[in-house]
Amino acid sequence: MSESAARFILDNLPLKQIKIESDYSSGRIDKNEANLCIEKLIRESDYYGAMDSAGKLISGCAKAYLLSNMLTLITGIFINSQLRGLDIRETLINYIPLSASNCIISLFSAILLSTSMGVDVKRNQTLFSYYYKQQKGAS
Repeated sequence: MSESAARFILDNLPLKQIKIESDYSSGRIDKNEANLCIEKLIRESDYYGAMDSAGKLISGCAKAYLLSNMLTLITGIFINSQLRGLDIRETLINYIPLSASNCIISLFSAILLSTSMGVDVKRNQTLFSYYYKQQKGAS
């Protein structure tokens, strides 16, 4: 969700820049206020660009965790059934719960990071709008 929110905000930034430029050229805002708006836009762009990149990294890590766990499960089943001579049913009973718990533990960090990114995006949307209103009121 946070990656989507960051992506939508980044897609909307050029429209905000066009609005600032049109307000300045029409005389609705002066040069100082236009510079403040552009500085805010640059900070927003940097922040949400980093959030979008972090979201893509987390998504890639989660896919890699799942692939790694599937390979571990398949390899464990093969080694125990073929090389050690254990029954395939016994091997499945042992390795499926172990692989599932390993998968949950390895994905926990991705879930935690994704949740914290969502909270951070929402918090900073509020802070960016508050800061902008404070700067606009000070002018």
